Amino acid sequence: MRRSLQLLAIPVSLTLLAGCANDPSGDVNASPAADSATAVPSETQPSPSQNHAPQPTPAGSAPETNAAPQQSAATPAEGHQINAGQVGGVCGTTVHGDVIKAGDATSCEFAAAIYDVAINATYYPIDPGPEAPQYQHADISATSPKTGKTYNLYCEIGAPRHGLGCEQKNNKSISAYFEGTNFLNHLRR
Repeated sequence: MRRSLQLLAIPVSLTLLAGCANDPSGDVNASPAADSATAVPSETQPSPSQNHAPQPTPAGSAPETNAAPQQSAATPAEGHQINAGQVGGVCGTTVHGDVIKAGDATSCEFAAAIYDVAINATYYPIDPGPEAPQYQHADISATSPKTGKTYNLYCEIGAPRHGLGCEQKNNKSISAYFEGTNFLNHLRR
């Protein structure tokens, strides 16, 4: 396809040159052939380095980062210090100083947005048995600032993590974890 476009450009160029040579007024803009030259596409297929197609994700995961223009959930008013544009891994810290970690298909902006919802949720005790430590949980809905999609998440405060974790029940790659205990002073009770 690219080769045929290059070959098509040669006759168009020659036509333009011939039109300029035959125009007694010397006005290039008066030639109708000049307008048709702008319609010839320069290249139709991107090179592999220019391919912006979504990359494959781990089985069962759908990254929440591919749908909408990028917006930051960590506005200066919220005060989170995050790595904007990053997906997965250690993102930074919450406004309260706890470490933010995002799941494999979760943007740092979404992880910060999850924190903002989770910190205001009402937590209920879970009693796993007499020998196990007591945990608290909440079910929340958080909206990704990058995609606009809302996710239902299960959040848990527990001793093993010394923090707060929120994840999608059937897809743990959509998740966020907050390590530390500073958030405990800011939970709605």
